[in-house]
Amino acid sequence: MQDNGACAEELDWIKNRPDEKDVAALAADEVQTEMIPFASRDGKPVKIMKEGWPGPSDGYTAYGLNWANASNTPFREYKHWVHEGGIATPLIVHWPSKIKTGGEFRKNPTHLIDIMATCVELGGKAYPVNYNGTSIQPMEGKSLVPLMEGKGLEREAIYWEHEGNRAVRMDKWKLISKASKKNSYIWDKTDELELANWELFDMETDRTEMHDLAGTHPDLVSKMAEMWLEWGKRTGIIPRPKKK
Repeated sequence: MQDNGACAEELDWIKNRPDEKDVAALAADEVQTEMIPFASRDGKPVKIMKEGWPGPSDGYTAYGLNWANASNTPFREYKHWVHEGGIATPLIVHWPSKIKTGGEFRKNPTHLIDIMATCVELGGKAYPVNYNGTSIQPMEGKSLVPLMEGKGLEREAIYWEHEGNRAVRMDKWKLISKASKKNSYIWDKTDELELANWELFDMETDRTEMHDLAGTHPDLVSKMAEMWLEWGKRTGIIPRPKKK
């Protein structure tokens, strides 16, 4: 499998890079601790985006909006968001001795959290409840073994939250809300949920998420929003841990 959808970052948030005269080469045994190094091992200042080519040690660049858009087409949004452009990725499973119907395509929506549940089942073990007297957060994923065997996969829904962007997928329906100043990184009100920012899409007929049906299915929006809220409380998203 692969990571999230294409990244549209332009790295314009990176400020205060040191002048070339202030850059020193790292010592042979020195550990580089910056997300983006200031200098290469041979002492060249590391340049960003269009000033630095990808590949050489003195260049650090990102994909950028234009190429990310080309890669994600026709899906909406990019890495960071929970629209399909940010979360839709392929999963290829190869296991000839177990999967007897090789080459087939499964359309069941699954999630990264299902990998753990799959490994636990295949390992023939039970996921622990506690370790050294400390309770362990229960798994949220579902084993993908039934899909490998050509069967269905029963689950209530799949949930997402990333940097305040949130979504829930239940059967063909997907409810999405982009992060705003009210909900990005801040979930202090545990019993209230802003419904005005939710969008609802039928993923069987509108995988590109172009037609918001929230206005025509208000009861479904409320139900799925409450499901997301309960999931957020159960998994520790609400209230969001305060920064130390």
